[in-house]
Amino acid sequence: MSETRHGALMPLVHRERVDRHDHPHHQLVYPSHGILQVSTDEGRWVVPPHRAVWLPAGVAHAHQAHGTTDGGRRSACTTP
Repeated sequence: MSETRHGALMPLVHRERVDRHDHPHHQLVYPSHGILQVSTDEGRWVVPPHRAVWLPAGVAHAHQAHGTTDGGRRSACTTP
């Protein structure tokens, strides 16, 4: 998946994945619709609409959509 996709609000179709990557900034991941699965070395979280997962800067993670989702990736305005 291209780097331009990370942090964007691009639709993900059912079972589409965003491969493992990290960011130099903290990230708040949440879908406004659909369900995202977020995976790190520490575990796996299923994120339904209007819930979120906080990813600290530098934490490698991957996303997978369950149902069509807006992608819901947002970058918080904080630095480590």
